[in-house]
Amino acid sequence: MAKHLRFDILWAAYNNQEQKHPQEVMKELGITYQHATPQSLGDQWWFWNCENIPDPLPLYLEFIELNPMDCIGWGLSAEDATKIRNYKSTESKNSALRFSMLKGKEIIYTNDVLYWAPWADDFNNRRLFLTQISDEVEVSTVFLSIPHSLSGFLNQFETMVISGVFDGKKGNYNTYDEAEKGHNEIVEMITKELKR
Repeated sequence: MAKHLRFDILWAAYNNQEQKHPQEVMKELGITYQHATPQSLGDQWWFWNCENIPDPLPLYLEFIELNPMDCIGWGLSAEDATKIRNYKSTESKNSALRFSMLKGKEIIYTNDVLYWAPWADDFNNRRLFLTQISDEVEVSTVFLSIPHSLSGFLNQFETMVISGVFDGKKGNYNTYDEAEKGHNEIVEMITKELKR
């Protein structure tokens, strides 16, 4: 079933939830869509054939049931409406092709490799913590950004000791908060050991 979303600009602005452009917000939420139609008279945007929809949705986003063919002339050409009507979702084809990204401490998912790749390519997006313990030893915690487990998207975060007696020691975690705690515990353990 097609999933279309309505972005209420006034609700977002008046409730100080979101001041950015609706298309930028959708990108940050990890929601992909086939087509976007601004509806200036209603202070809203319609996003057609959305995928990677978070649950729960922010209050300024809601599902709408529209037949694109009935919306020709309301921001849609006959050609666009036909493409929207004939769209085939990629979500059901291969859910294993989902890529993960971080937005703050929250993991978001996308099937769109062209959206994910530039984000993942910038190591600053994925490195969370780096602690230099001595001239030789450092502890690094990163967000892996791809599934590293046969169980799916588990262990998305990894801490590793680089150099020294504990070189290669790892910790793997499922959440940002677990990773932060694990990083600090490993730093504390190594710091105590070096003071002996």
